[in-house]
Amino acid sequence: MSEPLKITEPGVYFDMSFADYLNDPSLSASGIKNLLVAPETFWEGSKMNPDHERKDTAALTIGSAYHARILEGRDVFDAEYAIMPDKSDHPNAIDGSKALKDMCGELGLPKSGKVEELSKRIETADPTVKTWLGIVRDFEAANEGKAYLTREWGDRIEGRAQLLESIPEVAKAITGGYAEVSIFWRDPQTDVPMKARIDYLKARAQIDLKSFTNPNRMPVDVAIARAVANNRYHYQAVVHSEAVAQAKVLMRYGKYDLGHKTLNDEWLNTFLNTPNSVFVFLFLEKTDVPTIRLKEFPRYSAPNGPGSKTVSLAWETGYGAFRMGLNRYVDCMERFGPNTPWQEVPPLSRFCDEDFPLYMMD
Repeated sequence: MSEPLKITEPGVYFDMSFADYLNDPSLSASGIKNLLVAPETFWEGSKMNPDHERKDTAALTIGSAYHARILEGRDVFDAEYAIMPDKSDHPNAIDGSKALKDMCGELGLPKSGKVEELSKRIETADPTVKTWLGIVRDFEAANEGKAYLTREWGDRIEGRAQLLESIPEVAKAITGGYAEVSIFWRDPQTDVPMKARIDYLKARAQIDLKSFTNPNRMPVDVAIARAVANNRYHYQAVVHSEAVAQAKVLMRYGKYDLGHKTLNDEWLNTFLNTPNSVFVFLFLEKTDVPTIRLKEFPRYSAPNGPGSKTVSLAWETGYGAFRMGLNRYVDCMERFGPNTPWQEVPPLSRFCDEDFPLYMMD
């Protein structure tokens, strides 16, 4: 029998690791996206699936490294990541079986054994001789527990961070607040446990860092708008805005954990007394010379008259998806429970012409 899911106590966690955040099974914006694809898709990738394993892919490591350097600063980045040594920095290091055996011959040492054995034999006999394996071994010992990045990615990330820091408006957006804030709450209408991790939480706004591509060379604002639509970022904007609203309630009752961080009283007072925090995307293009855009995702469109407000259609669509996802979660939990795959088999249905893309009819 599966162990019961461990839900984090509702609260605002300013110093929670990304791994601990991911390990919590509460519903998130990405979970809602998966639920709206199919219940099976959600359950398969959720903590309810006993065979679920989070894959620490290179892309995930690089993305986390970008966030750490850009949003948390150089000190945090250096504490969590290490740049692997590059052979170009050690041109005299001995590498490869033949070169190691030749050096063993020069030192009057046996030439038999594997590369690792040859390297250690040489280093023991003459510590002034550097082998490539020895350099790698020393690097790993000095950086135990850190994630590794290639020199290429380290330089790229540092270059992006310095570029963003050099642009006053962008630098202002990612200073004066708190990076990687984890919020856990229960939805007031359904009691579903929810979670969100805010990239950068300011007193009056939240900043969400996103990358985008523009292979078709569209006007950049069009490419960014399509990235929002294609990746359903408007769902996330609504869910995270709800998370921040819930955070204000939780923090008024003292339900927050600072960890090793300190909370500025002026920041807290402003945060608690700002009715609706502004949601802002910070878009960074995946190119050598990136396009950068700060784009607010507004709750309201332009007013129709003095004192009037009209909810943005994009916001309304995102909110509808948020509530639909929650209702589907409740329905599936009632029908299947947490320990059975959420496998739906609808009755036989027919295709209609409108189901197919237009290009199929050409």
